[in-house]
Amino acid sequence: DTQKSTKGAKKVRIDNLNRVYNYCLNNVTCRRTQLLEYFGELFPSSECKQMKRTVCDNCRQVLKTTIVDCTQMSIDIIKMISEFSHKNVTLPYALDILRGANTKGIRDAGHNNLAAYSSCNQLNKT
Repeated sequence: DTQKSTKGAKKVRIDNLNRVYNYCLNNVTCRRTQLLEYFGELFPSSECKQMKRTVCDNCRQVLKTTIVDCTQMSIDIIKMISEFSHKNVTLPYALDILRGANTKGIRDAGHNNLAAYSSCNQLNKT
């Protein structure tokens, strides 16, 4: 019986450790919401975002986020993948096409004429 309670206590400690670990890794969900949820309370993250002077780090980051419509970019990428499905194309080469790289290889292959060419020119190398 003591062994069962020891295993149970160990499981609780490991679960609590995992919760703390996940709290530290979570850079999306409002910190106040997470913390109060742990204690059984509800706190809408919208309230945190309204408290400009004390907004948590995650909500502050969300406030800085810009929403971008990537629909056309996604369509172009899918079309390009479809065109290259039976060709030996590397990922870096495909990314160069999407970024609009003006390389001899891309020009010689006529890939600068693809709809996807330069459709993701705002993407950086990293």
